[in-house]
Amino acid sequence: MKIIDNLIRCFYPDRCLICKNILEIERNRGICKNCEENTQGCDIRYIDLSFERENEIISEKVYCISAFYLTGKIKKMIYAYKFNEKTSYAELFASEMNIKLKKELPNAAADFDYVTYIPLSKKDKSKRGYDQSELICKKFSKYSGVKLKRLLAKVKDNKVQHQLTASQRQENVIGVYKAINEKFIKGKKIILCDDIVTTKSTLKEGCKELFKAGASEIICVTATTTEYKSKWE
Repeated sequence: MKIIDNLIRCFYPDRCLICKNILEIERNRGICKNCEENTQGCDIRYIDLSFERENEIISEKVYCISAFYLTGKIKKMIYAYKFNEKTSYAELFASEMNIKLKKELPNAAADFDYVTYIPLSKKDKSKRGYDQSELICKKFSKYSGVKLKRLLAKVKDNKVQHQLTASQRQENVIGVYKAINEKFIKGKKIILCDDIVTTKSTLKEGCKELFKAGASEIICVTATTTEYKSKWE
């Protein structure tokens, strides 16, 4: 069987999903060693939250872990995935998100109860044909072993985030998301997935809703993040 597999690789070699170069035979992931080295080094970021729950002001600090920086070929790939139906890229992003999570928090899969995502509205999902964060989240659930639950709903239409300034983005997401299936949230540890994080506004709003519904702990895991810390400060 190994001989047959090697013959198949000779005619149809596996290629790196980023640079398209032929993968080394021993590689057990979808990107080559060079691309792996060039995409390493995403810092763990933190999201500071302050919100009201049961007439009490609560402050929380949430880990945010990303697989890639939003630059170069990765930037082109995530935009092609998000806007041009390149849904096959979800496999790469989800796999690398899981690898990064295990590197930073080795016990996360055992410690967390559910993984969920920042959803599109029904109208936007129907128009696009898929929800990019939901698709990544489903594949991330497969790789990580953490059970997927839909715990947020988009209840209000808003403007497209990437066309707005940082301050406009914060205003644009207020009241847009609502926690659902709350029996699966109260007292639970939750991983929140998204495709891109830049100013944190969308993730902040999603985290707030989950904490208000009783989540005990949340970490965020995204496919990409802005490279420049100034956008986070």
